[in-house]
Amino acid sequence: MASMKRAAVVCALLVITLAAMWIVAARRTRAAAVRYEWPMGLGTLEEVPKRYPPDVASNDAARLTALAAAAGVDLASPQPRRWSDPLRPAVGRWVDAQLVRADQTVDAPPPELAHYMTTKGEALAAVRRALLARTAIVWPTDVAAAAQAPLPNLSGHLALTRLLIAHALLSPGDAADDLRAAWHLQRALWHRPELLSKQVALAGTRYVNAAARRLDARPEWFDEMRAIDYRRSIVAAQQSEAWMMRQDVDGRADARDAIDAIVQPFDELCAANLAAVMRRAANDMARSRDCAVDAPAVDRRFRGLLPFWNRIGRYGLPNIGGIWQRLARMQAEMEATERILAIKSGRWTPALARSECADGSWIYADGALRFSRQIPAPRPMLDVPLQYRTASSLATRR
Repeated sequence: MASMKRAAVVCALLVITLAAMWIVAARRTRAAAVRYEWPMGLGTLEEVPKRYPPDVASNDAARLTALAAAAGVDLASPQPRRWSDPLRPAVGRWVDAQLVRADQTVDAPPPELAHYMTTKGEALAAVRRALLARTAIVWPTDVAAAAQAPLPNLSGHLALTRLLIAHALLSPGDAADDLRAAWHLQRALWHRPELLSKQVALAGTRYVNAAARRLDARPEWFDEMRAIDYRRSIVAAQQSEAWMMRQDVDGRADARDAIDAIVQPFDELCAANLAAVMRRAANDMARSRDCAVDAPAVDRRFRGLLPFWNRIGRYGLPNIGGIWQRLARMQAEMEATERILAIKSGRWTPALARSECADGSWIYADGALRFSRQIPAPRPMLDVPLQYRTASSLATRR
């Protein structure tokens, strides 16, 4: 009997020792992940909350929300009201169809959009004036709240962006102001911490840039769009996501029993491993200058770096491939718009043949501009043309 008791005590001590070693090892791994430097001067994970201090909605944001509501678009948060059908899908389909055209023509608007412009045109103009004014559009931010952090009404942002672009396509005289207003809507999102906000900003910026090639000359506010380092902004969002995932795990650190004491370090280990994979993805993509990105291959690669036991990582790893595919292609799209506007203004020079894309260049001959290679735009990604023909070259072809 005494020997059995001694064996039980030894087994208990062994289990306790192993559990303690496991907890210490997991916590050390977590601490090491925090200390690693992220690319593009973003520092360690501990820099995230310093970069995004908590903030509340600005008065200008509240005023914009009220003006948008009068224009039939809900920017209120956190309970977005659906934009009533059939207007929203009709506007989306029509705008998309115009922006993927290689020529400069515009189809007649659908009845729903024409009715909206007749009945809500003045209200939309008030929104445009507010966005063009020297305003500070700031939406609530609290990165420390992790999964419970407040978000802008991103669906409303995209709806308002499409409406402004639709008006620009239908009213060339106001187009430059419409597009600048739409850009200011995206600019507020590019400075937020969440990857989701920046995904919407990426989509909206691609819309604005695609519509801008229909302008007669390059607007001065294009310098505002070019001033943002979009790659760094996306990398910063990936870093924020990694930090918030760790913060969310830490928020469950109230160990109530022995099982919790074992599971909590495991969750911390999963979050640390996910942060390491996301940092590696950020390093690789920050170094790349290719504009053609194979999104499925990127996703397979980085998901393959997650060990089978990392359940948190497999659930929390974002769609890195799709995001970088859109971001990389936007580089070529923005270059195309710059060159199209240069051609329209008679400012083409041989230097414009060079591209920031490492995997291609621009070719302009006989009134036709094109990128030297195809860059796929798989659905539902907007297939913005990387080519352009002057009116004279089109007439010659006919």
